[in-house]
Amino acid sequence: MKLVVLGSGGYHPNEQRHTACYFLPEVGVVLDCGTGAFRLEKFLPRDRLTILLSHGHLDHVAGLTYLLGFQARGLLGAVDVYGLPEVVVGVREHLFSVVLFPVLPQIDWRPVGFGEVLTISGGVSVRVLEAEHRGATANFRLDCFGRSLAYLTDTTAAGSLAHRPVLENVDILLHECYFPDGFEEMAQQTGHTCLGQAIQVAQELKARRLVLIHINPLVDSPEKLGFKPSASYEPPTILAEDWAEIQF
Repeated sequence: MKLVVLGSGGYHPNEQRHTACYFLPEVGVVLDCGTGAFRLEKFLPRDRLTILLSHGHLDHVAGLTYLLGFQARGLLGAVDVYGLPEVVVGVREHLFSVVLFPVLPQIDWRPVGFGEVLTISGGVSVRVLEAEHRGATANFRLDCFGRSLAYLTDTTAAGSLAHRPVLENVDILLHECYFPDGFEEMAQQTGHTCLGQAIQVAQELKARRLVLIHINPLVDSPEKLGFKPSASYEPPTILAEDWAEIQF
């Protein structure tokens, strides 16, 4: 399986990173739809896309408005968007309001609840998990072709470890890392995770690989996050970069 990082940052884009958007091209599945979603055009035309929304904050949903342009040019057919019920309602009523964006793309909205196990595009099995963040937020475990991926964004370390039985031994763990170490209290208050905490989560979950995502836009170098690309981490760990292609 291949994962393409279209947006690895959080809150707002900077010169290096667009906001949350990750694509599994073999099965047509998109994890969140932030500003990085404009890069989906490289992988079009397609008859259908399936989008899993973790929550409704703008850095994770702004790219839904870009779908209209793809569809208007005949590059994209139907789109299934899965999200928590309050997220689906909030996005439909507010992001696509007459004031903000008055034309709704062709989207089939599919509300899901915590604990559900879904089968979506390409035979992918998805388990919906509750995250620890401000506002209703879901995390996901995906299984397909004998490979597993956990997408844990906008959550605390404790929120991730609460799902240990479900998440142990995943092939690749995408875990948010918004703060460097030393900001643990702020991370807890805002529903985020520090570098050392993310690594500890990966170790406790026995993940085979860790990819650090949802990077603070004020962190414009690995050093500011405290991450050392040349260091040996356990499990093997990389800092997500836009346009990276990760095999797992």
